[in-house]
Formats: sequence, C-alpha cells, structure tokens
Amino acid sequence: MNPIASRPTIATTVINRLQWLSPIPAAVVFFGVPSNLALVVYFSWLNWQVPSPIIGPAFLAIQWCWVGCLLIWYYEARLIPGFWADLQASQTLDQEAVARLAKKHRVIWGGIQSAIILIWAVLPLATFVTLSCAPSQTWLPTFPCLWFWLWCLGVFLAGIATGEGFAGVLMMLRIIRGCISQGICLNPYHPDGLGGLSSFGRLAIYTTTMFSSGSLFIPILVVASSYSSLGLAAVYLLVALFSVAIAAAFIVPTLLVSSQAALVKQMMFRTVASQVAMAAKKDCFARDVAESLSVLVGQGLLADIRRMRVYPFDPWIMSQLFASVLLPLVVTYLQQVLGW
Repeated sequence: MNPIASRPTIATTVINRLQWLSPIPAAVVFFGVPSNLALVVYFSWLNWQVPSPIIGPAFLAIQWCWVGCLLIWYYEARLIPGFWADLQASQTLDQEAVARLAKKHRVIWGGIQSAIILIWAVLPLATFVTLSCAPSQTWLPTFPCLWFWLWCLGVFLAGIATGEGFAGVLMMLRIIRGCISQGICLNPYHPDGLGGLSSFGRLAIYTTTMFSSGSLFIPILVVASSYSSLGLAAVYLLVALFSVAIAAAFIVPTLLVSSQAALVKQMMFRTVASQVAMAAKKDCFARDVAESLSVLVGQGLLADIRRMRVYPFDPWIMSQLFASVLLPLVVTYLQQVLGW
C-alpha cells in the first residue's frame, strides 16, 4: 500500500527528486536560497532605500519558503504514511478499513488541493497588488515595472505553497472523521497507554504545527498595515483569529476521537463486566470464587480498561499545542518590541 497522494504537492515532488540531498538541505537549496537571493537582489536594485521596519519582517517572511515547504513534505511523505502504518500495527482499525481509507485519501487529496490552492493563491496576489498601488509605500514595485511581474509570480507561487499546507489541515480532519466512521478499536495493553490512539494525537499536533508556521508572515502584515486602509487593529484581530484557528485545528479532531473512544471504552467495560459476572456464577460451586482463573483474568482486564486514557495526547503534545497557539501572539509582540 502506497499511502502517498497520487498527485503530490510541489514541495514533496521537488524534495523527493533531490535524492542526493537530505530533506532539510534540499528545502534550503531549492526553496530558501533562491527566494532569499531574489529579495537581496531586489533590495540592492533599490539601493537599499527601504524603510528599516520593512527589512527584518521581509526576510523573516521569506524564510517560510523553505520552512513551510519542508513541513509540507514531512506531512505528506512521512506523517501520513506513518499514520496508516501505525493504525495497521496497533489494529486500531480493521486492516481492510485502513487500506480503503488510504486509497480514498490518495484519490481526494488532489481535489482538495485544487479547490484550496485556487483561493489561497489569488488572495495573497490581490493583497500584493493592492499594497503596490498604495501611494504611501515606496518599497514595492508598481505596474508595469518588470519587478512588479516578478513579485506577482513569487507571491502567486508562495500562495500555492501555503494553500497546499492549509489543504493538509482539511485533509487531516477528513482522515480522522473517516477513521471514526469506520469504528475504532481500543487495546488496553497498547504501549502508548492510550489504547492505540497516540497516532491520532501525533497527526493532529503535527498538522497544527505546520499550520502555525504561517506566523512567519505576521510581522510583514503588521508593517504593511500601515500602508493600507486595513489598520493595525484589524491585523491584531486577524492574529487572534489565527491563534484560535490553530487551537481548533487540534482540539476539534482530538475531541472527535476522544468522544468516540470514550463510548468504545464504556462498551468494552460493560462487555467484560458481564462476562466476569457470568464466569463468577458458573464457578460459584468453587470454594473461593476469587481463585477462579477466568474471574481473575476478567477482573484484571476490567482494571486495565478503567485505567486506560482515551484522549490522544500527552504532556509533550500539549506543550507543542501551547507553543503553536502562542507563536502568532509571541511573534506579534516581538515585532512591536523590536520595532522591525
């Protein structure tokens, strides 16, 4: 079973083709170096006559070109295949159900990408064109300068890449809903202590981390707001909504899993308790019912089921969640304090 999408993202296609490099250097060489070099050349063309608050945020935002693409590659080429493999190994889902869902994921991934990318690529491009027309700004190229068209191309490509990342969030929600609809199984003796649910937690928290990487764009948005009618208050509101969206990207799917797992745990407990009661009645002729092997095993299983946690996260995952949610707020605060 090949869990990778039938139409991989641009980041995955490029990094997989650069087999002579490990993923991080591949992302830096193909995405990071050209984008940073292009920005340096452009600022040099302007003789660095650029407002000082622009330079830092501009270079910070451009780092997403390799950071974001690396995260997208890991999500598609490592995380998703690992998720399906974990489900098969832990038998949290029926083997046929896992194969069915993985195949469905490969088929619909391209459709989700196309719908999201179209919107995600047009919005940044429209924002750039609007800012370039602002009379108060002097650092963006204006129509019909050659640099204007090069900037449009760069912004459009960055929009496509960010769209692929956001599509991953929607894909994660769809995958988890699909798994729940197939009916999950819990194993009280799974090493993760969560009945085998840890794979859901890892999928949700990594997707959330990938989503939060968009925080690199916040400082340039804050600076750009001073050249537009948007206003700083509106940008702060967008940052707050972004943090809420990051939290929701983790909380919503994990609550779905946890609520379903709680029902499964309750059913397991009732079934085993009923079996223990029947075994106790059957062995009631024995001098000491507690010494009956079947009763002892059943009672031990009941205790293990009772101790089993059904929420797919641990302290490490929670720390990742808090870091992801706070990252946009921290970046915004530092932007104001440092005065980039």
